[in-house]
Formats: sequence, C-alpha cells, structure tokens
Amino acid sequence: MPALDTLIPNLPFSGFMAGNSSERGIYVSPGARTILLCNSTSRTGDDPAVTARVYGGTQGTLAGAMALCRANMGDTIFVLPGHSENVGATALANLVAGTRIIGVSTGGPNQDSAPTFTWNATTSTWAISVKNVEISGLRLLMDGANGVTAPINITAAGCRLIGNYMRWSSGASNLATTAITVGSGATDTVIAYNQVVGAAAGVCTDGIKLLGATTPDNTIIARNVMHAACTAANGLINVTVAAINLFISDNVIENVTASSSVGILTGAVACDGTCSGNLITIKNTGTLTSGTVGIKIGAGTLMGFFNNQGVNDPVKSGILLPSADT
Repeated sequence: MPALDTLIPNLPFSGFMAGNSSERGIYVSPGARTILLCNSTSRTGDDPAVTARVYGGTQGTLAGAMALCRANMGDTIFVLPGHSENVGATALANLVAGTRIIGVSTGGPNQDSAPTFTWNATTSTWAISVKNVEISGLRLLMDGANGVTAPINITAAGCRLIGNYMRWSSGASNLATTAITVGSGATDTVIAYNQVVGAAAGVCTDGIKLLGATTPDNTIIARNVMHAACTAANGLINVTVAAINLFISDNVIENVTASSSVGILTGAVACDGTCSGNLITIKNTGTLTSGTVGIKIGAGTLMGFFNNQGVNDPVKSGILLPSADT
C-alpha cells in the first residue's frame, strides 16, 4: 500500500475559504483537528505519527470518530481505504457542526477498496441536521435493502456532498426510495462532482429532491455524472418548492427507467435561479417537446435555462431544451 499521504487528495475546491495545508495534504481551517478513522481490518506499514492517529475498536467507527470532533472548528475525519460500515437509523447522532468527513482511497471512491458505507435497512439514514458539514470521497451504497426511505436527508445550512460515488439501486429489491433530500432549512447546499449509478430495474421514486417549508435557497447541484433509474416523470433532480437562487449546472443525467421522459423536473412552484449546460438522456422515444420532456417545467417556474440538451434516441445528437427565447 502506498504511503498514506499519497492516498489523500488535495481538495481546495471543497472549501470556500483559505486554510492551512495539513500534514495529510488537505486544506484544513486554522486550529482544526484531523482524526484518522481506522480501516475495518488491521493496518500495517504506517509511520509512527500516522499510527498514533488511527483509531480502532469503538472509536474506529464513524460514530466513534465523530465523538472526537468539536463543533464549528472544522475538524476533519479521514476514512481510510478498506473501511466498511453499515448505516443505522441514528448513524449521525454524534455529528457536530463544521465537521468534514473525507474518504481516502488508492484511486477514487468508485473503487471497491474505497471506504464504503452501506444502507442495509429501510430505516438506514444519514440525517445531516447540523450546519456546514462536508462529506467527500466516499463510496455510498444506498441499496442494501428494498426501499431505503431516506438515505441522506439534509436539513441544515451550508452542507456539501462533493466527489462521492453513490449507488442508488442495484435491482428491483435493492434500492433507495428518495436518495437525497434537501429539506427545510438546508440553504446553501452544494452537491457536486459526484458519480451516481443505478440499475434500470431498481426504480427510485426520486433522486435528488428539494422540498420543505423553509425553502433550501442557494442550492448548487453541479457537475455530477448520474446514470440511474427514477420515476419516469420525476427525473433525477426534482424541485418541489419555491426555492430561490438555485444553480443546476453541467450535470450529465441519464434516467435509465424504461420509457423515462424526464431528467430534471421543476414542479408547479415559483423556483428561481439558473439551469444551464445539462446533458440529459431519456428512454421515451417520442417527441422531445419543449418544457415537458427531458426537462419538465411546471407552471410558475421562474428559472432561466441556458444551453441544456436532451436526447431520447440512440446514436443521435441532443437538441436544445427548452426551446430558445425570441
């Protein structure tokens, strides 16, 4: 195994303020504590300074590592290669505001050796209810049961899911219901640079769903690569509330559900912001009607649309969705 420092990527894009480069090679806030979460199996070959920071036993779980974090200090948990855990109903009970949870792997979170979390019961959930949490570089398998209700539920401001590998389904009996909920109070959420996969037979009701009484304003959903099955008319991104200043940009989306017609949906709500540069593939081979297919736009939507393209026939180039202004 390579030295630990070579396994942890430099992630300057994952924060929006300057910080200090830690001994692990990742920018951390001044005064932040770095905590290494142990492998599920024993580790050998680390230098003594690293060995002293690797936790085992109870503290070798994510819950144990979170218990060592201080609120609002930018403390960082590094989850090491090969680590594996199942997700329970109260998995993030110890989470405090400002925590960063970063997966370390030999090549990327898409590899099976990457630190992996599996939602193995319908009630398994990561409830992110404290602000300014970042989760990056992890392998997140949300399909360990038949209908995992809410794998990730964000209800606090300033949280980020960046650069993760997510599997929303692997079959008709192994799937999430709604994979990611950006709910009431989850303003300034960022979901970016993630890879999403899912089986055509495992149809989720929703992928990323925006909802809530207190609208999740200023949400950014950008540069994700998403190949998964969601309800044919709901799409993989579903905006159901009148959130403002949304930015849905440069995502590659394929709704692999049979006869799917929608990749991005804005409901009959006065949501506002920009939807730009998205490339959408659907399986309904009918007409790509502006505003109803590929990108479905509900009455009252106030968003601007720029250079989005959709395609529904194999071996064809996309067309502009929705149609151009005059």
